[in-house]
Amino acid sequence: MFNRLLRWFFIGFLFSFSIFSFISKDRILSERENRLLTQKPEFTIERVLKGKFMEEYEEYVKDQFPLRDIWISLKAEADYVRGKRDQRNIYIGKDDFLLENFQKPSSQFYKNVEQLKRFLDNSNIPNRYVLIAPTSAGIYPEKLPKTAEQVAQKEWLDYLEEELDGMAIFINPFPILLEKKQEPIYFRTDHHWTMRGAFYAYQEAASRMNVAPKKIEDFQIKTHSDNFYGTFHARVNKWSIPPDKIEIFHPLKPVNVELHFQDRKESSDSLYMWDFLEKHNQYDVFLGGNHRLLTITTSNENGRKLAVIKDSYAHAMIPFFIHHFEEIHVIDARFFRGNLHHYLEECDITDLLFLYNLSEFATNRHILPLLPR
Repeated sequence: MFNRLLRWFFIGFLFSFSIFSFISKDRILSERENRLLTQKPEFTIERVLKGKFMEEYEEYVKDQFPLRDIWISLKAEADYVRGKRDQRNIYIGKDDFLLENFQKPSSQFYKNVEQLKRFLDNSNIPNRYVLIAPTSAGIYPEKLPKTAEQVAQKEWLDYLEEELDGMAIFINPFPILLEKKQEPIYFRTDHHWTMRGAFYAYQEAASRMNVAPKKIEDFQIKTHSDNFYGTFHARVNKWSIPPDKIEIFHPLKPVNVELHFQDRKESSDSLYMWDFLEKHNQYDVFLGGNHRLLTITTSNENGRKLAVIKDSYAHAMIPFFIHHFEEIHVIDARFFRGNLHHYLEECDITDLLFLYNLSEFATNRHILPLLPR
């Protein structure tokens, strides 16, 4: 009797599953995984004979599987119960903290160091700064599982400071972030620091850039989201992990700004693109995400013009620099076209800040468009 019931249950499940698959519309984007999903491949005799159609169709079925997000989360929860603490190179640490362990740098790290030194050596900008931020694993190594191989990020930051001595002022936010680690300075589910973490790093940077840093009392801090799931969570998909909050520091004495996005040919009078708080990638509320070139003009009239060559860690920090510079040029080297040295000279840049997180600096092959002068 039990076997018969089980058999009918299984048949019913397959029938329901087939009907659900038939009536469900294909999804284009998985917000939970933050990636595009495979669409139904084109059927041709030639593609079938070459085997491409079946390969692509298999991927299509995997991506369009009914209730896919639920099954992925169930698997993640089951793996965790079985003792697995890493999913797709992300560790599930203590206190629901997701961390990407920093690996010992490869040869790409040393190539990037030499590339940066060459760029600085060819630059005529009087004030040059380099800020390399540790990742959350560098500040919270105690949250990593015991099985994780730990590499001390401070040692590599010290190495960078020594290598760049005399070529730029090296700004190391590691000590202040370590001091403030009891505060929410990094997201638990994302690879970025929070605006609070960026603020403390900004204070360290401002003191080295010959400007008086703002104090935390100069801002009204508001929580604009309490349901943010970041890039790490997209790779882990463990639903029992609570979401992050997004804080934004609003200055008590605002500075007027105008933003010009070269890639979109659009302008804005706000540093924050509020629509992103209704989307999955909420961190893009800061400056609207990555752009080839973004110029910010402020109401300051002091002649100082800052260029920031950066990764996305800079997005949460740049709003603090509007208090000290007349212009800010935000450059993503991966997408910038043209001669960067010439651009900086034509814009009369007085201050150059190179800002990356350590993991990105160690692995990215496009930290600078290395072009001859």
